[in-house]
Amino acid sequence: MAFADSHRSRDRRSFAGGVAAAISCALLVFAASPAAAAHSARLSADLTDHLAAGSQAIRVIVHGTRAEVDALAARYNLQIVKYLQSGAVFLVNAGQLDAVRQDDTQDHLSGDIRIRSSVAAGDVQSIGADQAWPNRATTAASRLAPISLIYGSLETMGRGTSAM
Repeated sequence: MAFADSHRSRDRRSFAGGVAAAISCALLVFAASPAAAAHSARLSADLTDHLAAGSQAIRVIVHGTRAEVDALAARYNLQIVKYLQSGAVFLVNAGQLDAVRQDDTQDHLSGDIRIRSSVAAGDVQSIGADQAWPNRATTAASRLAPISLIYGSLETMGRGTSAM
């Protein structure tokens, strides 16, 4: 019996030692990582390029209410270019962009880049309306006439006598 008691005692000690080792490892892992990881908003590719180049004039779109936008502008001394329906466009430098990126109120930031057409106005081809209506003049207004006729009929289709 003495052998069995000493064997159980040894098993309990090794189990307790294993649990203590596991707890120690878990505490070490959690202590090594920061309690609150640094926040950083996602940036669009163009903003990442501006940040790396240290640009001095960057147009950035931020999201939020007008009050949130005003608070962000006051906090980082940002110039508001224009207000949007749910945000604003700021004109910032690279240092301000980095500060806004680390602000907890921002999840993502987008560049306000200019969109340009790759097609010249004279290169636009007809969709065949001039062939469907061969006797009509080929002015811009006459090319839109069939579309407006279709749109007008679709608009009236939605109106029924159901509004009683």
